[in-house]
Amino acid sequence: MRSLPIITPHYQQLEKQYEQWLKTLGYSKSTITNYPSCIRELFHYLEHLSAGRHGGGITTLQAITADHITAFFLHRKTRKNHRYGGGVSSSHINNGRLALHKFVRFLKVTGQHTIEIDLGPVSVKNNPRVILTKAEIRMLYEATYHHHRQGHGAMGQRDRAILAIFYGCGLRSNEGVQLDVSDILTDKHLVYVHKGKANKERYVPIATTNMQDIKEYLQYGRKWFLNDHSKSHTDHHALFLSTKRIRIRQGGLFCRVRRMAQEAGIGKPVGLHTFRHSIATHLLQNGMDIEQIARFLGHSTLESTQIYTHIVNELQQ
Repeated sequence: MRSLPIITPHYQQLEKQYEQWLKTLGYSKSTITNYPSCIRELFHYLEHLSAGRHGGGITTLQAITADHITAFFLHRKTRKNHRYGGGVSSSHINNGRLALHKFVRFLKVTGQHTIEIDLGPVSVKNNPRVILTKAEIRMLYEATYHHHRQGHGAMGQRDRAILAIFYGCGLRSNEGVQLDVSDILTDKHLVYVHKGKANKERYVPIATTNMQDIKEYLQYGRKWFLNDHSKSHTDHHALFLSTKRIRIRQGGLFCRVRRMAQEAGIGKPVGLHTFRHSIATHLLQNGMDIEQIARFLGHSTLESTQIYTHIVNELQQ
């Protein structure tokens, strides 16, 4: 919702200050982008309130009430998803709640007037994790060979490299998107993650078969994406390129992964993080120690990894 205009100077200033505060605290790039965007949507909504139950347009923090906030989230819950069509997902609603709670925290620590909210506790995760079986992973790999597309196999080579990074290495979506070619240490069979959660760096091992897929993409497929298919600027450093010769974004990868699942005949709602959940579950099923899995995934505590023991137990029932 970056394109939504806000006309109140103080609102404009608050959005910029909030974004800078998140940067200073070292939040991820997606959080730094999405949280201020949620607040911009709130400000835009408040400015355009019609006279009635909630009064006219609201242009000061002091005038914002808990009723305004409740009405905004009701509006957000029922509005159309402008990008993908249909309704707005529960995770999108929940991210807005998280953004607002964090914004109130920002107002408090910076000594500004706070706003009253009454949204109850925020649930960070409210959807069950989607786990692919090992057979479904094989179906995805097979589909990259069987579906002939433009680029003389370049698309299939990129698809297999995507699987190698997000399933084989278990990277988070933002970690994989931000990878450069130089982060693939082919001689050591490692991928260097230097922009992980909370800006933590780590090295992740790459299995031989996964490394072969990545090398094939680097040697052949990626060169096709570097060709002049458009007048866009070329990103020579990015590992994953779009057909516009620029670093592919998370949204683009998400759509590509969904398409891969459709081509493989998988009916589950597959996303980039599905691969991370799946590899963690499969490693645990194969008997890998939970502490090793935690290091592999880049978890700072074992609590984040313990969830996969519950998933495995549920799958065995």
